[in-house]
Amino acid sequence: MIRTKKWLYFVIILLIWMSCTPKKQVGTHLDTPTTGTITIAADESLRMLVEAETKAFENAYPKAKFNVLYVTEAEAFNLLATDSARMIVVTRKFNEQEKEMYKGKKISPDEVKVARDGLAFITHQSNPVTKLAQAKLQEILSGKLTSWNALGGNGAITVVFDNKNSGTVRYCQDSILKGAKIGTNVSAANTNPEVIDYVKQNAGAIGVIGAGWISNNTDPTTQKFTEGIHVLEIEDVYGEKKFGPYQYYLATGEYPYYRDVMMLSTETFSGLATGFINYTSSDVGQTIVNKLGLLPVTAPIRTVSINNE
Repeated sequence: MIRTKKWLYFVIILLIWMSCTPKKQVGTHLDTPTTGTITIAADESLRMLVEAETKAFENAYPKAKFNVLYVTEAEAFNLLATDSARMIVVTRKFNEQEKEMYKGKKISPDEVKVARDGLAFITHQSNPVTKLAQAKLQEILSGKLTSWNALGGNGAITVVFDNKNSGTVRYCQDSILKGAKIGTNVSAANTNPEVIDYVKQNAGAIGVIGAGWISNNTDPTTQKFTEGIHVLEIEDVYGEKKFGPYQYYLATGEYPYYRDVMMLSTETFSGLATGFINYTSSDVGQTIVNKLGLLPVTAPIRTVSINNE
């Protein structure tokens, strides 16, 4: 009887100790809004923005660490859907099919707009064509216009994108070509820097990149990218004015080819993804957006231009 009581006391003490001791159970979240490690994915065309924001966040919160996968837009959505990334940075919202899929998982994902990015069209510095009518750009992308001669230049036109599954390609098909197919005179590199390099080496090329790669004229890296290229200006529908993919014209809507930068998260608790979204949306995060030459959601803007001479 005494032995039984001792055993009972031991079990009670053990249960009390276990209830007071922190436990790492399966499914326990090990990160907070400012600590921990998570994997996120981003459209490669947004690399400069994501690198700047994650670096600033990690400097502010040393216990936070981001494993960032720079992939195509299609791959980013797939990584999010398969729980291989908890958050993605892309240039579109969830479509209806994706919303239904997450609804079936009983998840209400977050969609937060953090910036506006322009789509930039670049050419070789020797190309005399410095502006394009919107109708002519449509003809180039659809493959109907294949020679610079019709525009005051020389030689065949080749179009190069970052990747066939990128958000840049999707935007051109959906928003510029209104669902029509892109022409056969199109090729794909792997990254935006590779597109820029291709244009520098091919006089007849026109490259399609995110404006963030060429908008920050005070950054040495950006300055290096813009050496040897022209950034085409796009005419309004009346052919009276022309605009580049810069902050002021993104804000006014006068530059027609822009897209919203979205942070999408499937996080079901207040963790590091939530903290990062809040940080990027804050005054500090929006100042970074502004400095990069993209259009912030809340902060004041400045006019940025590039000297192509």
